[in-house]
Amino acid sequence: MRRWNTDLKVGVFILLSLSALLFMTFKIGGKLPFFGEDGQTELIIVFNRVSGVSEKSHVKMAGVNIGKVRSIELEGRKAKVTINLNRGARVPVDSVASIRSSGLLGEKFIDINPGASNAFVKNGGALSKSIDPTDIDEMMTKLSAALDD
Repeated sequence: MRRWNTDLKVGVFILLSLSALLFMTFKIGGKLPFFGEDGQTELIIVFNRVSGVSEKSHVKMAGVNIGKVRSIELEGRKAKVTINLNRGARVPVDSVASIRSSGLLGEKFIDINPGASNAFVKNGGALSKSIDPTDIDEMMTKLSAALDD
């Protein structure tokens, strides 16, 4: 009887350890459909071009990470970016979104410059103002043409 008691304790410990490991693996990977999504606000931003931004790119306001890009879709001739804001993050309706680079490697993120309004974008709402990223290739072409002259 004593042997069964020890074996049972070891078995339960191993099952709990594997469950915790599996949970943390999916949690870190962001693949848990039932946990962590509630309380988030979904926001839509439309850009003419979203070069360098991808799903899971960061969304920042005042330098603080407030969410991530959930999806990017082509809507007509524009890019519709859907973002998930963290719990408690609120964006004023007159805010302006832009695409910025962080670091020398050029990792892109969406930067939200908060407006002065006391009204906030509701869940599923959209920001009406956005600034497109500067296209480095276009700048280099213009600079090259100017240098040739």
